[in-house]
Amino acid sequence: MAEQERNLAELRETFRSGRTRGVGWRKAQLRALLKLMDDNEDQIFNALQRDLGKHPVEAYHWSSEEIGQLFLVLYR
Repeated sequence: MAEQERNLAELRETFRSGRTRGVGWRKAQLRALLKLMDDNEDQIFNALQRDLGKHPVEAYHWSSEEIGQLFLVLYR
């Protein structure tokens, strides 16, 4: 329990220090990431296929699903 209390205290201190960013900033970053992924879709899919053996359909599903989940969390 002491470790959890230390972690919580550290997180609160980080928040109070202003080192964290607000939800609006995070949403803007995710939108920019989606645009970047859209603009570079072919290169990303080629790299995923070359490096990890992912089929383009699997790569698309993986990339859109991950970002989509983050949006769902932020827009709750």
